[in-house]
Amino acid sequence: LEGEVQVRGPEITLPGAARSWKPRADVRFRLNLTDHSLNISEWTLEDEGAMARGTGAIRYAEWPLAYELTVGAWRADLARVADKLPLPQVSDLKGQVQGEPVTLQGHWPKLPVASVAATLTGVGFQLPKQAFQLMGLTGVCRLHYTGTRLGAQADLRVQTLEVLGERHANAAFHAVLSANPRNGDVTAEEL
Repeated sequence: LEGEVQVRGPEITLPGAARSWKPRADVRFRLNLTDHSLNISEWTLEDEGAMARGTGAIRYAEWPLAYELTVGAWRADLARVADKLPLPQVSDLKGQVQGEPVTLQGHWPKLPVASVAATLTGVGFQLPKQAFQLMGLTGVCRLHYTGTRLGAQADLRVQTLEVLGERHANAAFHAVLSANPRNGDVTAEEL
């Protein structure tokens, strides 16, 4: 059995957001009854200003079922999605987020051991009440989950950073953090 499903999802408004998400999805698949598998040759999820696409496979011969989801490309234009996010204290959000390809494998409903990375380009925003402004943020952020710990690494450069009236130019940031999702412990391994 082969087919294609196109879906326009219901409007999703996050609490505190000014506008709704209006997602559209397109999935091309092949169901193989003998192999007990569903192969997704292509999937796409889009909304104004954001997109993700890739492939996938589900094996349902045993429980828990096994899955593999590949996100071949994902990106967001922060200026176009800013008012869909619950960030009322943030103004003038702009810039691009370009995700690196990632493959997630696991057994439903457990979260997979995974790593995801994104390149930030020209990101900027203001926090007027806190007298904070950031312009020209560029760099790479990585998140990874090992099954017991969540880690984050950021290597960023900022053209202009203004905090409480003090302006800094060409600032560089490096941080490695890890967290235990079970008890909330967070460790700064490098700053």
